[in-house]
Amino acid sequence: MKYLVFIFLLSAMTLTPEGAAATDEIRIFGKFEYGFFSVLSHKSQWGKQGSEFNYVLDGGQDLLFPTWRVELGASSGRYHRFSFLYQPIFLETEVVLKKDLRIDDIVFARNTDLLVTYDFPFYRFSYWYLISASEVTNFWLGGGLQIRNANIKFRDRRGSLAFRTSSLGPVPLVNLLLESRLSDRTTLYAALSGFWAPIKYLNGGKTDVNGWIYEFEPQIKLELDGAWSCFAGLRILGGGAVGNAREKRLSGGTLTKDTIVTSSLTAGATRAF
Repeated sequence: MKYLVFIFLLSAMTLTPEGAAATDEIRIFGKFEYGFFSVLSHKSQWGKQGSEFNYVLDGGQDLLFPTWRVELGASSGRYHRFSFLYQPIFLETEVVLKKDLRIDDIVFARNTDLLVTYDFPFYRFSYWYLISASEVTNFWLGGGLQIRNANIKFRDRRGSLAFRTSSLGPVPLVNLLLESRLSDRTTLYAALSGFWAPIKYLNGGKTDVNGWIYEFEPQIKLELDGAWSCFAGLRILGGGAVGNAREKRLSGGTLTKDTIVTSSLTAGATRAF
């Protein structure tokens, strides 16, 4: 499974649509955006006897958080597009537990002053290939590779109890992009990325966990004078993991269940070089 995306990318880079003229012209762009991040749903469980923890209702994630992204990309000719993207996701909240919370063999008692940290930045390499083009609409298909870098922690602020789990590894992606010209200076973008993968086939069989990720983003872009453009958009980003690790965690469990759905409103600028 992990080789399919790379085979597709190498094959697509050697193709040119029928009747298209090849060109080696390379254009580079930089992109930055900033906005607000909302958690729509977020639940987790660690260990078969563990409690289901609702981050939104019980973990203080019922707030708006700042969010930002930075992206550097390039296009080769008309038909190939590449980018490298970085986005931090850092959600840290402090709550007093309404009921006992069990995580593996650790029990945080009711009324515990709990510090909850969900730190999940990611790095994403993407490629798109123009498969259909007209005067108004372009459709792109491609793939990518995202590096997950998860660090999840629970800590009793008044005692010595603490839980931490982390995950670092690759996640392949399938990318779709639709561009529709609304006027001379305005373009609608609709991007979709996602994948489902049994992670054990991607990391050498060390775990029996299935993971998935999806992202949908409609965006309006306005071209300004010179090489600058500005944009605003809505993003739905979600993912999760369910399954058992081969070895027990230090806290005594193997089962992992973690699902999250988020939304973002952002605005930003793009500079072409």
